[in-house]
Amino acid sequence: MKNDEKKRPKLRGEVKKFSKIINTNEPSTINSKITQTEKNGFYSELVEMTSDWIWSVDKKGKFTYSNSKIKDLLGFTPKEVIGKTSVDLMTKDEAKQFSEIFQDFIKSQKSFKMVNNDFLHKAGKIKILETSGEPIFGGNGKFQGFNGVTRDITELKKTIDTLKESKKKFQDLYENAPDMYLSVDAKTSKVIQCNRTTAKILGYSKKEITGRSIFDLYTPESAEYAKLKVFPKFIKTGVIKDEELEVRKKDKSIISVLLNATAVRDNNGKIIYSRSIWRDITEHLKAKEMLKANKEKYISLFENSNDGIFLHDLEGKIIDINKKALKQLGYSKSEILSLNVSNLHYPEELQKSKEAFKTIKRDGHVSFEINFKKKNGDIFQAEVSSNIITINNQKLVQGLVRDITERKKAEEELKKSEQRYKVLFEENLAGVYRSNLEGEILDCNDAFVKMYGYSTKKEVLKTSMKKLHINDKGRKYFLERLKAKGALFNYESQGKKKDGSLIWITENVHLIDGSILQGTIIDITERKESDKKILQLSRGIEQSPEMVIITDVEGNIEYANPKTCEVTGYTREELIGKNPRIFKSKQTPKKIYEKLWETILQGKTWKGELLNKRKNGELYWESEIIAPIINEFGDIINLIGIKEDITEKKKMREDLIKAKEKAEEMSELKSNFLANMSHELRTPMVGILGFTEILEENIEDEEMREYASLLHDSGSRLLQTLNLILNLSKIDANKLVIEKTSVDIISVIKRVATLFKSAADKKNLFLNFENENDKLVTETDERMIEQILNNLIGNAVKFTNEGGITIKANRIKNNQHIEIIVKDTGIGIHKDKQELIWEEFRQASEGAARLFEGTGLGLTITNNFVKKLGGKILLKSDIGQGSTFIVKLPIQGKAESTDTVSSLKLNIKNKLGKTEQVKNSPSILLVDDDKITCDIAFRFLRGQYNLDNAINGSEGIEKAAGKKYDIILMDINLKSELDGVEVTNRIRKLEEYKKTPIIAITAYSLLWERKKYLENGFTDYISKPFTKKDLVDILKKYIPKK
Repeated sequence: MKNDEKKRPKLRGEVKKFSKIINTNEPSTINSKITQTEKNGFYSELVEMTSDWIWSVDKKGKFTYSNSKIKDLLGFTPKEVIGKTSVDLMTKDEAKQFSEIFQDFIKSQKSFKMVNNDFLHKAGKIKILETSGEPIFGGNGKFQGFNGVTRDITELKKTIDTLKESKKKFQDLYENAPDMYLSVDAKTSKVIQCNRTTAKILGYSKKEITGRSIFDLYTPESAEYAKLKVFPKFIKTGVIKDEELEVRKKDKSIISVLLNATAVRDNNGKIIYSRSIWRDITEHLKAKEMLKANKEKYISLFENSNDGIFLHDLEGKIIDINKKALKQLGYSKSEILSLNVSNLHYPEELQKSKEAFKTIKRDGHVSFEINFKKKNGDIFQAEVSSNIITINNQKLVQGLVRDITERKKAEEELKKSEQRYKVLFEENLAGVYRSNLEGEILDCNDAFVKMYGYSTKKEVLKTSMKKLHINDKGRKYFLERLKAKGALFNYESQGKKKDGSLIWITENVHLIDGSILQGTIIDITERKESDKKILQLSRGIEQSPEMVIITDVEGNIEYANPKTCEVTGYTREELIGKNPRIFKSKQTPKKIYEKLWETILQGKTWKGELLNKRKNGELYWESEIIAPIINEFGDIINLIGIKEDITEKKKMREDLIKAKEKAEEMSELKSNFLANMSHELRTPMVGILGFTEILEENIEDEEMREYASLLHDSGSRLLQTLNLILNLSKIDANKLVIEKTSVDIISVIKRVATLFKSAADKKNLFLNFENENDKLVTETDERMIEQILNNLIGNAVKFTNEGGITIKANRIKNNQHIEIIVKDTGIGIHKDKQELIWEEFRQASEGAARLFEGTGLGLTITNNFVKKLGGKILLKSDIGQGSTFIVKLPIQGKAESTDTVSSLKLNIKNKLGKTEQVKNSPSILLVDDDKITCDIAFRFLRGQYNLDNAINGSEGIEKAAGKKYDIILMDINLKSELDGVEVTNRIRKLEEYKKTPIIAITAYSLLWERKKYLENGFTDYISKPFTKKDLVDILKKYIPKK
C-alpha cells in the first residue's frame, strides 16, 4: 500500500473531487458475460447500435473487447485500445488516481459506477465521461474482469456549471437589491428568510430577523391593521399591492414602507409562504406631507429657489417651471410650457433621459447628471434630482436642476491638482507624511516607509509618529514650537526606525487648520556622520601632539597646526604660503630630498628622519611621514606631512644603547662570578656530603647518627640552592644550551619521584604516580625535564603537611602534546600571589615572617625551562585547597607510547596464577585497573579471602555473570569505556546481585561524594590510600569469615 492510502476515496458510496464512486448490487444494464454467440446475434448488433461505449477488461484492467462507439467518443478504433488499460486513455493526473482506485475494484469484485473522469481524446481534447462496470466470473466462479458502459457527459457537466453560476448571480442580486425582500411563513407569520438589505436598513442581523413574527417588526398600529385588513385579503387573493405600513427599526426609530407581496403555493394550491417586498418610502412621505401642509411655503420656495425646479408629467410634458429654471435655460414661461423635457437635451443625451424616466417610474425617485441645451444653443451641466409627487390626484415629477458647470470645472482643476500633488507626493525622494496632533499617521509616501525601515505603507499607518520620535520629551518640544510658529523649516532631530536604530532627520513641516501636520523629511544620518568625522579629524589635527603641515602640489604651506608653530617657533601667519625649505638646516644630504620627492610624486608615502632648524636657528631632529592626497580622478591635489620632534628621543636612544652595552658587560661579569663561586663552593660540598653519608651509615650512636643526618640534609639543601643560582645565571646570560635526546617521560618521572619518597614518608604523605602509558617518548632535554620535576615535586612535598602528592602523565588525544600534572593537598596559593611566584627570589610568604625555607628561584627556573622546551605551565590553586601545576610539552621527533592497562593486565594475571585459594573462605571480586592497588589488596587479604581481579568494567561484568561472589570491591575511575558507577548499575541488574554488598574504592573522601555513591547502588565506600586494617574492617562489616 502507498503512503497516501488514507487520501484515496473509499469504495462505499463516498464522493471525491476527481470522481464519484458508487458501489451497487443492483443488476447491471449489461449482462455479466457476453458470449461469442450473442456477439454474432441480436445482442451483438444491439451492442454495436447503442450510443454508449461498451467494453470488457480482464482482471489486470486491459481491454479485451470494445464496440465501435469508442471511435465517436475518444477517436480510437476498437483495435487500438485492445490490450491497453483505462489509464492509457486518461489525463496524467486522472490516470494516477484511477490506477489506485481500480485496484480496490479488483479486490472488491463488485459493481461500480464513476462520474466526472477526465479521458484524453486522440485529438488531444479532454472528455468528461461516466462509467459503470459489472464483474465477470467464469464457470468456476473465479473473477475474470469487468464488463462496462461509458457515456459522454461533457456537455451535461458544462450545463450544470452554468446553472450553478446563474444561481450565484441571482443570489447576489437578491442580497444586494435596493429594496427589502422577505419570505414569510403563511401559517406561523414568521420570517423564513430575508436579504442583506433588510438587515442593513432595520439595523438587525439576518439571524435576528429570521424566525421572528412579521407582526413584531411593524408598529402596533400597523400590525393591527395588517392582521385585520391586509393579510385576510392576501389569503384570499394571494397578492398584496402598494400597502403603506410602518416598521420599527432595532434602534426604535420608525420608517414607512410600501408593501407588495405574492403567494407561493404547494401542489394543492395552498399558500405556503409569501414573497414580500418592502420599499422604504419614509422620505417620500415626509416630502408629501410637507408639500400638503405647506403649500404656500412650497410655492414661495418653488419660485425663489436657487435651483431650477420643473414639474412635468410622466411623459415629460412640462406643467410648471420656476424663475431660476427659466433663467438657466433662457426661455420665457409661455415658451417652455409648450415643450417636452426631451426638447431640452441634445440627441446624444436622450438615452440618458429615457433611462431616468424608466427609473423614476419604477422607483419613484432618481438622481443623475445630464447636459441641458439652452435656447441659444449653449450647454450647461446640471445635477438633477427628481421625485414623483401627487398634486390633485395626478402623479407628477418634480425635478430640481442645479447648474454644476462651474463645479465641474473646479472638480476637473482639483483632479488635475490632485494628480500633480500625487506625483510630487509619491515620487518625492524625501519622505512625505500627513498626521494629526495625536501622532496618528494619515498618509505617507514610499520614501517615508523605506526611511524608517518598514516594508509597506500599511505597516506605517498602523504605527504612530510618537514611536518614530526618539522620546516623548523631544516630540513635546517639537509640537510646542510648531504650534507657536505654524511651520518649522530645517528642523533637525533624531528618529527611531522599526528595528530600534536611530537616524538623524531634517524636517520641513506645516500645521494645517491647527490639527493636521504635513511634512517633508530627509535622512541626514550620513551627513551627520560625515560632519562628526570632519569635526573629529579637524580637532584631532588641531590638538595633535605631532606637527601637521598641508601644502599644495608645489610645496607651498596651506595649513599648519599649533604643534608645528610650537616646535618651529614660527606663527601660523608666518608659515602660510611659505615653502617648508625654511626649516632646512643644510646638514641633510641632498639625496634624501631627491628620494623624498621621487616617492611622493609616484603617489607613495615617504618616511624618514631630517635634521631641521627652528626660527631661532636651533637645530632639531624630526621623524617625518609625507604622503600625497589624491582625488577621485587619481590626481595629487595636496601633500600632508606628519612630523615628530625626536631630538630628545634620539639622545635617549644613544644613552640607552650605551647603558645596554654596559649592562651586557656587567651581566657577563656576574655570570662568570656566579659560575666561579659555584665551582669553589661545590668542590668542598662533595667532601661534606660524601663523608656525612658514610658517617650516617657507620655511626652506631643514635644521637650522633641523627646529627650526621641533619648535617647531610643541610648540605643537600645548600647544594640545591647552589644549583638553582647556577641555573638562573645561565638563563640570565642566555647561555642555556638545549641538548635534545630521545627521552621516556614516564621513566624520568618514576626516577625523580623515587628521590622524594623518603621525604614524603617522613611527613606521612602519600606520593602516587598515575599514568595511562608504560612509555611516553619524545625528543627533549632530559636534564631540564628532571629539573622541572625536581622543583615541582620538591615544592609539593615542602608545602604539604597532610594528604600527599599525585603525579600524572598522559598524551593529550588529538593534540601532539604531553601533559604532566603535579597535584598536592598542601597549603595552596592565594589568587593575588599566583603571578608573583614566577618572579625571581619571590615566594607566596615573604620577609621575616615567611613560613617556609627556600630561595624563591625554583618556579622561576621551571617556568623558563618549560618555555625553552616550547611548552607552557599552568597553575590552579587557592588557599587551603592545594595546588595543581600542569606542564604541557610538545611531542617532537618520533613519538612512542605503550598502553599501561594491557601491561598491567598481564602482570596481574600472572600474579593471580600463583595465588593460593583458601578453602571455605569468602570470595571477593576486585574491579581495578591499578597494578599497585591490586598488589596491595592481594598482600593484605592473602590467607583470609579468595580474591579475583578484573582490570576493566567489561571484564568485571563478565566475571560477575559467571560466578557468584560474596562481595565486590569496585574502583570508580577505571580509565575505560565504563566507569565504576555504570559497571555497578549493570551488575545490580543481575538477579543474584540485587543484594550483594558492593564497596566503592575511591580517591575522594568528601561527604557529598559518599552520598553520591550510596545513591548509585553502592553499599559503602573506602578511600585511597587505605591500610590493611581499613580494608579488613569493611569486609568484616558486610561478610563473616567462613
